[in-house]
Amino acid sequence: MRKVVFHIDHPDSWGLLISNVHNMIEYYSKHQLSYEIDILANSIAVADLVNPSFVYKKELLNCISLHVQVVACEHSLKGLGINPKELFENIHTIPSGVVYLAEKQFNGYSYIKP
Repeated sequence: MRKVVFHIDHPDSWGLLISNVHNMIEYYSKHQLSYEIDILANSIAVADLVNPSFVYKKELLNCISLHVQVVACEHSLKGLGINPKELFENIHTIPSGVVYLAEKQFNGYSYIKP
């Protein structure tokens, strides 16, 4: 099982991150490799997860449909005054982004920050 966590903290990186995720899914699928891919958004990147005009919304929701887990940092949401209930469908929250990343790495996930 391939386990990867992608980290995004700035809106300028969404395009590259989504492209990387799709390339990874394509490769793993082609080679019949099982995978778990997570995307953690924190800092100002979480604001895009409630923005109806988000340029990459369709692509991000497509990632979710391909079994990618997308999570948002509650500390970041709170700091930006964003209600977690406003997040796009199937995006979950986690209490702390940095703790989440550390725990994923302790549990064998590879860390990628485009």
